[in-house]
Amino acid sequence: MAESAFVRKATGLVREVGLVSGILFALTFGTQIFSGVCCVIPFYSGYGNFVGNYWLAMVIGFVCVVLVLSVYAHFSAAMPRSGGDYVFLGRTMNPLLGFTTNFSFYCILLVWSALNISFFVSLIPLLGSTFLSQNALSVFSTTGGMIGLAMVDWCIALLQFTGMKWLMRFQAVTWIITFTAIAVTGAFMLNAVGRFPALFNQWSLQYVPSVPDMYHKVINDAVAAGFNPNPAPEGPLMPATLAFAVALIGQLLPYDAGIIYIAGEVKKAESAIRQHVIVIVAALGSFIVFIGTSLPWILSAGNQFTGAFVYLGGSESGLPTTSYIWSLFPAIMPPWGVAFYAVSAIFCSITVYMICIAVGSRCMFAWSFDRLFPSFFARVSERYKTPITALLATHVLALAIFIMTLVNPNIYTLFGALFFFPLINVLVVCGSGLVFPFVRKDLYEQMPLKARIGKVPLLSIISFLAIILVLWTASSYFTNMPFLASYGITYTMVIFGVSFWVIGIVIFFVSRAYNKRRGLDLSIAFKQIPPA
Repeated sequence: MAESAFVRKATGLVREVGLVSGILFALTFGTQIFSGVCCVIPFYSGYGNFVGNYWLAMVIGFVCVVLVLSVYAHFSAAMPRSGGDYVFLGRTMNPLLGFTTNFSFYCILLVWSALNISFFVSLIPLLGSTFLSQNALSVFSTTGGMIGLAMVDWCIALLQFTGMKWLMRFQAVTWIITFTAIAVTGAFMLNAVGRFPALFNQWSLQYVPSVPDMYHKVINDAVAAGFNPNPAPEGPLMPATLAFAVALIGQLLPYDAGIIYIAGEVKKAESAIRQHVIVIVAALGSFIVFIGTSLPWILSAGNQFTGAFVYLGGSESGLPTTSYIWSLFPAIMPPWGVAFYAVSAIFCSITVYMICIAVGSRCMFAWSFDRLFPSFFARVSERYKTPITALLATHVLALAIFIMTLVNPNIYTLFGALFFFPLINVLVVCGSGLVFPFVRKDLYEQMPLKARIGKVPLLSIISFLAIILVLWTASSYFTNMPFLASYGITYTMVIFGVSFWVIGIVIFFVSRAYNKRRGLDLSIAFKQIPPA
């Protein structure tokens, strides 16, 4: 008997993610409480010889994100299956395009997952600093200590094997804690407005009593190293504003479209309106978090000091600081405030890690279900309704990458890939949305949302506008040299990203040839929507 196009007649996944859980899932995938101090503030304050416009960058970023998310929601509602762009690009445009785009994103997800393990490992000492001595904390900076903390994080995340409902409950608790922590820490930051230099100097004296004005020492040391303390206003090309905007966009896209990758487990995912509500509300929430976790700090510490601190990589002799701005929080917050922030950030890092793994595993599951990958990766637990083999494989790969960063810290120079290369995926999806209504009219007419303005499909208009905005903001990678040097494009990063696409192409053709020898034509699977 000839094998069917798919591994089995049904995926085995269950639709149990509701509207609110879907919004929180998308919000968590794109945004965390530490987004402001890790992604927003450094890009705004630390990189460039020009002063950008904070609010204009926020508006440009938000409009761009909403347009792109609309394109994803259009496609996902037409094919509400787990696997995201692999499923809908592979069926509407080209199987190779769908797989390689999705495979490259999966590889980026592994790096992002490893980075979230690193966040967890870095946040435990911040929590410990509120009640432990520096000597006691030193164990966490050893290789063994960091691996031990990583294993704690990893083992907690293994609980997601018990089903999607457990993850949904955990993320709900995380956001209750997170929104409370944003309000509390924001209040302390605003309380430090006009007082930050004095508070910082007072805190620094306990570590470096010989330097009474550590605030200005940080700035002066950064200037001596090449930092520009008084950047000029930017010109009409807005290099600083666009760099900040593309940092916001790179943080959220395609991450705020997270539910499309688990669409096979989302209730009423065939509703384009419902998918739009989920991703747009998530985007709005993301920008509220961005503003709530960055603006109070910028108002209190100021751009000059923050830029100097970022420029020095958080390294100032004698101070227990790291490259993360949160290491400065003890200067303006009481121990309980720092502890509350650390607990919230720890919950966020665990939740984001689990969501990254969930998304990655569903991509692998989808490949396997179509027989592009070995069929055992499509195995689903009968009890918990989760793709357990794909979950385990993705967990192991993420942990392996984290351990690699301990051996070779230079891997973190590839952090820029988390921002830049997903934008290539976004452009592929938006480009497909632009031409799809014209080149695949038969499939377009079957979409649940196919509005037109005049004779032009709304999907094409939205896709065109999204492409223009993404390309415009991404131009800052090539025109803003300080941005390029810090989180921009390097030869190593280009090789790193291109290799994902090359490996994906090789896997696709090897799998197609292997299955052809077995008498299976993989193209049959891509001519139909996978079963639910």
